[in-house]
Amino acid sequence: MLKKKITGLYFSGTCPKGYKKYRAVCYKLFNERKSFSEAAKTCQAGGGTLAMPRDDRINAFLLTLMNEEDISHGIWFGLHDRVQEGYWKWIDGTPLNTWTAGYRDWAPGQPNSERGDDDCAAYSSDLWYDLNCRYKESFICEIVLPDTSGVKQFQIQPL
Repeated sequence: MLKKKITGLYFSGTCPKGYKKYRAVCYKLFNERKSFSEAAKTCQAGGGTLAMPRDDRINAFLLTLMNEEDISHGIWFGLHDRVQEGYWKWIDGTPLNTWTAGYRDWAPGQPNSERGDDDCAAYSSDLWYDLNCRYKESFICEIVLPDTSGVKQFQIQPL
């Protein structure tokens, strides 16, 4: 026998606590240092991925998040060339060049794979750099909000 009234919503269209919404995506800067893989796992555990700044507007929004914090080291986002050197892919597997005419915001001379194993992208000084994926950096996660058209609220009450 049901003793409590249960109220819920299939999807509310709001971001989880600590996330900020831009367009239909929620973003959160984690000011804790993890490797690229550890950061990606943290994002996945929360239902998202590392952030993917696929155009200049998203990139600008992420920069505002970063500028709200006092961070003096790199900040991971979801771009890497771990599979094939020089072939940059978003963490969802799509090639960098397939979005918005291949939008990118690399610092001058980047990516350079200076040490031969700089395969993950991070913000530093508001621009993109390639870094060793094992470095411990802060990171930004994103959660894409599903389409809410047709979503209905529901209640279950005792009989």
